[in-house]
Amino acid sequence: MAFALVTKYAVEELKTTELHAGVYPDNTGSLKMLERCGYIPFPAGNVLEKHYITGEDIVQMDFYTAR
Repeated sequence: MAFALVTKYAVEELKTTELHAGVYPDNTGSLKMLERCGYIPFPAGNVLEKHYITGEDIVQMDFYTAR
């Protein structure tokens, strides 16, 4: 609920035209939250990273909302 309120405030009060949020593919809770808040995938903004413990390649997926 807090994330939805911050998104709404940024768009309606601050007149922000585009917001981005990053999430890892295995974080299903955050993926659902972003979708419920109106964010959609933005593959061009995905970031390739190394996992901080294992060193494996991972992707931080970019989502955005534009109002």
